[in-house]
Amino acid sequence: SNGGHPIPNPSVDFEGIARAAGIKHCTTISELADFEARVAGLITQEGPVFAALLIEQGPLTAREYAEMYSAKRRAAFKAALKASAA
Repeated sequence: SNGGHPIPNPSVDFEGIARAAGIKHCTTISELADFEARVAGLITQEGPVFAALLIEQGPLTAREYAEMYSAKRRAAFKAALKASAA
């Protein structure tokens, strides 16, 4: 999701659903420091891997969908993930 959209049941156990679907490596992360400490391991672990990230909604802003879904932005995100795993 691009954010700002309420889900029908905010107490859904997404980790539990993933585990029940047969995904062996499942986790839920609710703190930024925990995410920062674990992201490199999560993205390099043999998959499938499921991580539910519990985040706090910030203020809503105008959305520029063309920029949000641009190839340039996807490439920058991939590069940032690779850099965090190094």
